[in-house]
Amino acid sequence: MSNWVITARTGESPLSLANAKANLKVEHADEDTLIQAKIDAAYTYLESFLGVILNEATVNEYFDGWPAVEYFELRFKDVSSQVVTYYDTDNAEQTYSTDNYSLDDIHEPARIIKNPELTWPDLVVKKHSVKVAYTAGYASASVVPARIIEAIQLMVADAYERREDRAFRFKPQSEYYSELDRLWAF
Repeated sequence: MSNWVITARTGESPLSLANAKANLKVEHADEDTLIQAKIDAAYTYLESFLGVILNEATVNEYFDGWPAVEYFELRFKDVSSQVVTYYDTDNAEQTYSTDNYSLDDIHEPARIIKNPELTWPDLVVKKHSVKVAYTAGYASASVVPARIIEAIQLMVADAYERREDRAFRFKPQSEYYSELDRLWAF
């Protein structure tokens, strides 16, 4: 089990405030903050639901120790670079050499695979003793599948128009659009 946090977004957003406002047919700036909040909420939901970062970002994923198997399964797919750090038995942060592992970015989600001839270094016993920092997500808005952008627009429009909480009997249309890209992990 891991905890993760997005520390920095470097890619462009697949749905800009201007495009969202055009889709909503909003021509004034009075509700820009509200609409941007709806976009951000849709991103957060879809990133968690799909297991993919929508616009390239740096992710720090924390583990409470080395895995019992030969690899770490990361939370997200489309990983392009990574650094593994850990706290040794003296509680000093160390960088695990890239010579000691490889990135399996074909597998979904991505995995950090330890060289089978090596053993994991000894760790201090504490929460978050291992951190994998990596870049993940779509490098540009132009490569985000159109169905995901449409799902974001539907979610934003629905949240903008209906500002109260409600229960769904059936899946919303935005889930049908985005489900094709979902990362199914069991």
